[in-house]
Amino acid sequence: FTAAAAVKAQLVTNGSFESSSTGVVDTTDVKGWLISVATGITLPPVFEIVSDTVEQGNRAMKITLHGLGSNQWDIQLVADSIPVTPGATYNYSIWAKSEKAGATVNVTMGNYSYTEYKAIRPATLTTQWQNYTMQFTVNDDQTFIRGPIHFYSAADTGNSIYIDDLRIVDA
Repeated sequence: FTAAAAVKAQLVTNGSFESSSTGVVDTTDVKGWLISVATGITLPPVFEIVSDTVEQGNRAMKITLHGLGSNQWDIQLVADSIPVTPGATYNYSIWAKSEKAGATVNVTMGNYSYTEYKAIRPATLTTQWQNYTMQFTVNDDQTFIRGPIHFYSAADTGNSIYIDDLRIVDA
């Protein structure tokens, strides 16, 4: 037994956005993440990798919302292609804050058929970094899953939301 064996593997690729260059990003520009904005949103959000407002490391994701969609899932930042073992239980942790207090996001974990394993609905943000955690079990035969964060509330409009340090490890 070594100390290294006690460290649990981080399953999320680029959970802290450190593998990304700063600046405005779109759809698949961010390794390990997908950006999804439904058509018909007249004032689309701006997704940006920043280095001036971070929870840890040198980078974070900033989402500035100008308008909303008609569904809670119309604007999403999705941790993608997360390798898992069917039947296994995992601990999820993410840090978030907003420029103005009161923003809310839905933090979810699920499969590609949109079945949720667990959700924090809503995660109410403040102007200080907060850690949001949950535990979930892969209760089907999936070996790769996704972790969408949905931006949908009226308090999100005209606000900037910061996301950093997403970690998913064996429970």
